[in-house]
Amino acid sequence: MMTELGIDIPVSTRLALKTRAHGVELSTHLQEHIIGRLRRSYADVFSMDRPERLWGPPVISAESMRRTGYGRSFPQLLGTVHTDLEERELPGERTGDLAGPESAAGTQELMLVASACHHVYPLFQGKEITKAASVMVEGRCFRNDSPNETGRLRSFRQFEVVHVAAPPQCAHWREDSLTRVEKWLSDLGIQVSKEVANDPFFGRGSSLMRSVQRKQLLKWEFRADLGDGVKAIGSSNYHKNHFSEAFEFRGPSGAELHTACIGFGLERLVLALVHAHGGNLDSWPEAAGGGSGPTYAGAE
Repeated sequence: MMTELGIDIPVSTRLALKTRAHGVELSTHLQEHIIGRLRRSYADVFSMDRPERLWGPPVISAESMRRTGYGRSFPQLLGTVHTDLEERELPGERTGDLAGPESAAGTQELMLVASACHHVYPLFQGKEITKAASVMVEGRCFRNDSPNETGRLRSFRQFEVVHVAAPPQCAHWREDSLTRVEKWLSDLGIQVSKEVANDPFFGRGSSLMRSVQRKQLLKWEFRADLGDGVKAIGSSNYHKNHFSEAFEFRGPSGAELHTACIGFGLERLVLALVHAHGGNLDSWPEAAGGGSGPTYAGAE
């Protein structure tokens, strides 16, 4: 059956549609229906923390990104925003017509967001934090990764919870959040393993950084079957004082603060649910979008 878009199988039964850009997809109503349910379910898991809820744009200031240290650790994944309007003009348009309040130079001050949590740390910059704080953030992210396996996208969405507190309290929240999320995933019917992991550090000293991250249990991954193998669908990261030092925020009387975050790739989480429960949403847990909605037709 052909749709008005000329697609052989109706869009309503697809999770996403591929585009001409590798690792970049269009989300459908079906996937958004599932994500909407997951969003509410995930918020319930962290309701006891009374987090502020934010939705982040796909870009961030280059200065904020520099402070995170992401470019030093993962330059191979970083995406930048730039324009060459000073060098060329689009057909039928003059450069002057396109230059609004943001000049070409101003546009170059933006970078693509690699992790949704990067929007959070600048909010605390230079401040004294008098009590523990939690922020839930969802955002569109980009990593210049190789989209050569199921669920690996260059443009994707994350939801994360960031916690800021004194070291003992932050460490306790981190352990408690791992327990809560494991139960949540189990309630969703997803079989996961929690495994010690490391980030893909790049360049000189990367082997040492990977080793330290594992030995100190700073990163855990939640891994689940997406249909063609077990892959990470989410992770928990303990940053110690990395971001509090980078963004210069402290506790009362200058006390050191730690941060931790836990989050998931939304598209990967949906794939894990499809593999766990099949294509008929009527058989899914309600928290995952079950009980109503169309039937998933399978991979494109």
